Amino acid sequence: MTRLFRAGLPALLIVAIALFMVTLADSPTRATSFSPQGGFMVADTSAGANSDVTIDVMFDEPDALFSGLIMFLPPEWGIGACPANDVASATAACAGNSMAVGEIVGENASDAMLGLINNPCLNGVHLVFEMMNATLDTSVPVAFHDADDNGVGDMFEDADEDSIPNGAELWPDFISRLIRSEPFPGGEPLDPIMRLYGQTEVAGSPIGLQYVILEPGSVINGLPLDASLGFPIVLLLQDIGDPGAIRSPDPITDFCTPLESSLTIYGLSHGNVAPSIAGVGDTVLTNPADGGYNLVTFIASEYDNDGDGIPNPLDPCPLTGNTLGWDPRAQNPTGDGDIDGLPDLCDPTPAVQDIDEDGDGWLNRGDNCPTVANADQSDVDRDSVGDVCDDDPVGLSPHQHFSCIVEEVDIGTGGDPASVPGAVLPCVLTIVMGISRGNVDCSDDGVTPVDSLHILRFDAGLWPAPACIDGGDVNCDLVINVIDSLLVLRFDAGLEVAQQPGCTPLGQLIPA
Repeated sequence: MTRLFRAGLPALLIVAIALFMVTLADSPTRATSFSPQGGFMVADTSAGANSDVTIDVMFDEPDALFSGLIMFLPPEWGIGACPANDVASATAACAGNSMAVGEIVGENASDAMLGLINNPCLNGVHLVFEMMNATLDTSVPVAFHDADDNGVGDMFEDADEDSIPNGAELWPDFISRLIRSEPFPGGEPLDPIMRLYGQTEVAGSPIGLQYVILEPGSVINGLPLDASLGFPIVLLLQDIGDPGAIRSPDPITDFCTPLESSLTIYGLSHGNVAPSIAGVGDTVLTNPADGGYNLVTFIASEYDNDGDGIPNPLDPCPLTGNTLGWDPRAQNPTGDGDIDGLPDLCDPTPAVQDIDEDGDGWLNRGDNCPTVANADQSDVDRDSVGDVCDDDPVGLSPHQHFSCIVEEVDIGTGGDPASVPGAVLPCVLTIVMGISRGNVDCSDDGVTPVDSLHILRFDAGLWPAPACIDGGDVNCDLVINVIDSLLVLRFDAGLEVAQQPGCTPLGQLIPA
C-alpha cells in the first residue's frame, strides 16, 4: 500500500540542489504544482533472499521536478556482505568495500523530457544508466569539470583505460561538498557505506548519476534523519548543487516533467564492466526476517521564486511572474514575440531575436540570469537564480514543496511495520522553523484583514506573491484559497477558526 505525505521540513538540508525551507500550496495556476508518485517492488519477498529491489518515482506535467531526493531502505536489510537484521554491524567494509569497483550492482532507467540548444522542453529521451559499485576512497579525487582541458569532464573519462570510468574508480570531489554533517563550508563530509555510479550521453553531452548510501540516522547538512527509516540513499544528478562548481555551457538547456525513473538495486551483482576483474554473483542486498516494512522516499521540489507555476530552472523570468501565459513546453510560445527563449515580460529587446541576450556564452533557456552577464553562473543559495539578478542571493525562496511516498512491503509471512512514517524526520507533517503552514502574517503587525487580502490576491494569480504567503494555508488542506481568506477574517473578528491537526494556530508566534 502506497501512501503520500506532504511534509514541511526544518531548514538546512542540502541534497542535490538546495537548502530546504517551507511548503506551499499545489495549484499550477498559482504556484508550481508537485504531486510525485512512486512505488517499490521486492522481486522475491522470501525472508533472507538476495532479491532485487526496485524504486519508482514519477512526475507528471506540468509539475516541478525534484531538487532533492532521498530513498530509504529499511534498516533490517543487509547491504553487501553486511548481515540482515543487524544494522549496527553495517559499515563500508562489509557494504561497498566487499565488492569490486566496477561491479554491476543495479540499473536506472528513465524517460525524461529535455530542451536542447535553447528550444522548448519537449524532447523525450529514454536513458539507461548501468549502475556500478564505486570507490569510497576519498584520497583519490577527480573533478567533475574538464580540469585537463581535453573537452571532456574528468569524471567521465577512463584515465587508465580499464573500462571503468573515473567517476566510479575515483572519488568525485563535489560529493564531499554536497553531503556533509553541516552545510558547506561547515561540518565534515559524510562517509558513505556504498556508492552506485552510472553515466550515459545525451546530445553529445555526458550525464552522470549517483546514489550515495549512508548509515541510518545520519545527519545530513544539519538535519538528523530518523534511524527508523533506514539507510538513506541520496540521489546526485551531475554535480547539481555543488557550491564549488566550475560551469561551462551545455547543449541541454532545460530538464522538465513528465519524468519517470526506476532504480533497481540487484540482490546479486551481474558482473563487472571490466571483463578482466572478478565480480559475478556477489551479495548486494539481503532481505530481512519475516515482517512488514515501510519503504520511504522523500522528495523536495524545485523552487518557484515568483510563484507563477514555472519552477526556476525552467523559467527565464523567475522573478517577474508569468502574466503573458508563456509555456516552456510550447513551440513558438505565446509571450515570446522574437522566439529567442526569453519571454517578452523580461526581454530587454522583445522584438530582436538574440538567443544569448547578455552575451555571456549561456543560451537564454540555460542561463540562470539571461539578461545580466554571468559566465560563472554563480548561485550561492542554489535556487537556480543567478546571484547577479537574484533579489536575495543568499536567502531562499519559500516557494517549494515536499512529499514523502511510503509503501508497506511484506517479507515472508509479513506483519505490521514497526516504524510510523509521516511522524519522523524528514517526513514530518509540521514545520518547526520559519513561517509555518496555518499562520500567515504578511502585514508584520499580527493577523489582520490585510493578510486576508494577500491571500485573495494570491488565489487570483496576482504576482509576485510575498514570501509570507506560504503561511496562508490556514486550514492546512494544501491549497491557499478564498476559504483561508475567510478564516483570517473570522480570526480578526474574534470568531472560532477551524484548523487541521498539525497546523500552526493563527496568531501564534513562531521562532525565526
